[in-house]
Amino acid sequence: MGRLLAAFAFVWVLSGCNGTSGANGDDPFGSADGDDSTTSPVVALSLEIGDANCNTVNQASFDIGDTACITATITEDGTVLAGEIVSFTSGIGTLSVSDKLTNSNGEAIVYLDSDSAIAGASTITATYDSTSSQANIEFLIADTDTVFLPTLSLTLSDSAGNQVSRITADETGTLSASLVNIDDTPITDAIVSFQVSRGSVSIDDALTTNGGLANSQLLPTDNDLGAGTATASYVYNEQTLTATLNYEIQSSAVTDEVIQIGTFDNGEFVAGLLGIDGYTTDEDVVIAAGATLGVNVALVNSEGETYATSIPVTFSSVCVANETADIDETVFTASGQARSTFQDNSCAGNTGFDDEISATVTINSSTLSVSRSIEILPETAGSIAFIDASPSSIVISGTGGQDASSVSRVTFQVNSALGNPLAQQEVAFNLNSNIGGLALSPATALTNSEGQVSTFVTAGSVPTAVRVTAVTEIDDTSIQSQSDLLSVNTGLPDQNSISLSPSSLNPEAHNINGNELTITASAADAFNNPVPDGTTLNFTTEGGLIEPSCTTESGSCSVTWTSAEPRVADHRITVMVTAVGHETLIDANGNNLYDDADGGAITGSTGNGISILLPDTTGFIDYPEAWRDDNEDGSYDATEPFFDYDSSGSFTAANGLFDGPQCDATSCGNSALHVRRAMVVIMSSSSALLTFNSSTDELANNTNPPGLTPVLSIPRGSNALLSLAYSDTANQPLAEDTEISITSSEGGISGSLEATVPSTNAAGNRQLTFVLTNLLDESEASTSSIVSALVTSPSGVTTSLDMVVTLE
Repeated sequence: MGRLLAAFAFVWVLSGCNGTSGANGDDPFGSADGDDSTTSPVVALSLEIGDANCNTVNQASFDIGDTACITATITEDGTVLAGEIVSFTSGIGTLSVSDKLTNSNGEAIVYLDSDSAIAGASTITATYDSTSSQANIEFLIADTDTVFLPTLSLTLSDSAGNQVSRITADETGTLSASLVNIDDTPITDAIVSFQVSRGSVSIDDALTTNGGLANSQLLPTDNDLGAGTATASYVYNEQTLTATLNYEIQSSAVTDEVIQIGTFDNGEFVAGLLGIDGYTTDEDVVIAAGATLGVNVALVNSEGETYATSIPVTFSSVCVANETADIDETVFTASGQARSTFQDNSCAGNTGFDDEISATVTINSSTLSVSRSIEILPETAGSIAFIDASPSSIVISGTGGQDASSVSRVTFQVNSALGNPLAQQEVAFNLNSNIGGLALSPATALTNSEGQVSTFVTAGSVPTAVRVTAVTEIDDTSIQSQSDLLSVNTGLPDQNSISLSPSSLNPEAHNINGNELTITASAADAFNNPVPDGTTLNFTTEGGLIEPSCTTESGSCSVTWTSAEPRVADHRITVMVTAVGHETLIDANGNNLYDDADGGAITGSTGNGISILLPDTTGFIDYPEAWRDDNEDGSYDATEPFFDYDSSGSFTAANGLFDGPQCDATSCGNSALHVRRAMVVIMSSSSALLTFNSSTDELANNTNPPGLTPVLSIPRGSNALLSLAYSDTANQPLAEDTEISITSSEGGISGSLEATVPSTNAAGNRQLTFVLTNLLDESEASTSSIVSALVTSPSGVTTSLDMVVTLE
């Protein structure tokens, strides 16, 4: 640590009953035990340099990109001084602030950011009153092996010199490549190569000028209409740098649609003006230092319709250009509108600043822009700034969900002129929307000792995005700040928005242990938005073993099912997923609540989660308690497991009441129930049942194979239509990816001779149909043909069946 102590400053004052005297003897300053002199307190200022966490460093040497912590400490006669102003200067890097008050430890702490520093050394100076202290610091290039490549960029201009992305076939465009070093100095006399995918260029290679520019003309024709890509390349130390841009060559007969840029004010389009959230188009925009501000633009055509194509809009301001404010610089339009958030960091300073926020977009080779002036109040008048919203996403009121909340705490910071927390300052809050019953409380509050103040936003019944505006009065001036967007979204899953998907419906599992399936479940709320992350989904299975639960991320999660005991005789097992949710509401009046106007219970659902009832009227679909339909008959049987949500000790049938939290009707039931989804999985055997059939009779099967006894005769010149029925040993589908093939030793065979079993849980066997033809001529003797079927399971188990057919 580089610590430099400033020289002590002493001040002596002479005083006495008769004023000052020029004859003071051998002790002109008085004796130690005299009472005719006073010694001023000893003030000391020390300066320490640490890392970004203010930890001690052995040497004040940092890499470019690092941040240094600068701590100045003031003591008076060895006692720390709090609340004193220390001024800082540095010949390198950027200080977080230039003036800082000492804290209760007598320390004034600032940070030196080296992101924009050039490698080198300089001096940091801290000054308090007439006392100063200095320390040296240096910033080095972190890795001397790092190669800093030049920057190559490419633009296209029309004949008027305007940067464009479209030109017509009858005009010439100019491709301009700019080549600069890492310090933005131009690179002269470098060879830049140009290529285009449509049209041609006037020269393939060009030298850069003193300004680092190389140009080539883009020469289109009527045969080059359409979009293309231009590429500029430069070889630097055996590395090829490239810059590309997309462009379009249009017919010279194209007439561009007239597009206007502006904003909507109470539903009316106002051309040529940037929109500010919370302000009408004729209001002056005044924000506090450090505040955030929502800005917006809209694009409409000559008919007043919003421009449907999504295109990038560039937002900027003077403060942003000076790196003293932030803004979402590039935002793509959605439904003809683009929104961005402006954040003042340090632009206001001590005098305030009138910034100009602008938005620019290029459409049909034309650049449109709008702007609006905003006044950022000086820090001397205090400031209010958004801190955070916790959580930043809340669920629809009354729907709940694991680890989900319908209330968010939104916090703002109010500071005094010098940046210190301002306590006991009244702040008023309001929402920019109350759709669906959105509300906040309290509407006004006082800041605490740290200058922070909070209000609570409670979600309504409709998904939306909302901002909180905080307003306070300081020195008869009203200043305000807006929160970031707070999202109101999903809640509990509803019954028709839960799904189940195994990775295979028919694994080879009846006689093999350890084969695994991935079972994926998804759940969404009544708006079909994913349920909150962390929602628990529970699983049960009739056969094999399955992980008991998983928690959702983006509305889905997966568990592993493993083949094992128990197994069932028909090889068909039911797998079920359940979650705490609510019955499906078909809302008649769009208020997202069940009320009497929506209609009554829609009956007819089995509730087994396998069959899905699709309603054709409004109301709610009435469900019993969740149960697992192991025999797939659609009716609850006493031997089948159920999920006792109401803890009654017995299975509860559909009750005719709406079971869900969003209920305001005469027929409200429980606030929730188990939503469920089930699917049948086949635990297929490795071995197969095989049967050859004619169009009328069974000819052979592998349960009682016929051996070498002929089972069919086909006359010369004739044929027989045959089929092979195949299934697993319980007459269920064979395992997915099982392969089946049919061959014959004599005669002609055609038709469906090969198959691979798909993922399926359809009951019964599958068939291949083929034709066996007797190809013998009159001179040939009768013979026999062996028709063979071969089945190979995914694990390699084979099953075969042969039959003998006489060819007469």
